Amino acid sequence: MADLVTWQGDPVPYLTRWTGETAVGGEPRHTRGGLLAYPIPEPEDWAYGVLWRRLRQAPGVGRPEFRAVHTGRQLACLRDGRCQICGDLARTADRRVPWLFSVAEADRLRQSQDAWTATPPTCRACTPPGATVFSAAGAVPVAVLGDIYARSGHRTDEDATVLLGETATLPDVLGKRLIVEITDLRVEPSGLPPQRIPAQRPSPDPQ
Repeated sequence: MADLVTWQGDPVPYLTRWTGETAVGGEPRHTRGGLLAYPIPEPEDWAYGVLWRRLRQAPGVGRPEFRAVHTGRQLACLRDGRCQICGDLARTADRRVPWLFSVAEADRLRQSQDAWTATPPTCRACTPPGATVFSAAGAVPVAVLGDIYARSGHRTDEDATVLLGETATLPDVLGKRLIVEITDLRVEPSGLPPQRIPAQRPSPDPQ
C-alpha cells in the first residue's frame, strides 16, 4: 500500500479533494468550432470527447473535503483501474478488479441490468476487515456527470448525466466525474488475502 497523505494523524483517501486544490484555467467558453474549451487549452483537457474540470494537484494542501472528489484522480482511478484509497492499481492476480459499494449502491447494482457507477475500485489491501467485496472483469466508460454550458457562456444545467454517445451534447459539457459500466460483477468470498499488482503512483490528468 502506498503512503497516504494524512490529516490530523489520519490517512486521507487518494480520491479526496483538498481545499487547496482549487479550480484553475479560467472559465470555459465555446470556441468558434463549437467546442467547450479553457482560454488556454491543453491537450490533456479532453478525454472521451469531454472537457474535464481542471483542479490543482495538491493533496495535503489545506484541509480534506471528504464529501468532494478530485476530478482528475477520479478519472484516473476509473480509467486505469486504480484504488480510490491509495491510488495504486487495484487489479488482482486473477485479473479482476475489486470494488466496495455503499449498501444502497450495492442493492441498486444487484437489481439493475445496467451496472453503472462513478465509484472507483478499492484494492484488497485497503479493504476493511469484514467488508462485502465485489469484483468485476472490467469497466467500460459510458457517461459523464458534469455541467452543461450554453453557447452564451452560461451554465444551463449542473450535475447532468450525459451519455458518451450523445455527440450533440458532449461539446457543451464540463465533466466532473466519469461513469462506467461494470462487467461481470460478482460478490467475492470473504477472507481473501490482500493481492495487488504493484504499480507506481499515477500522474492523473486533466489536472
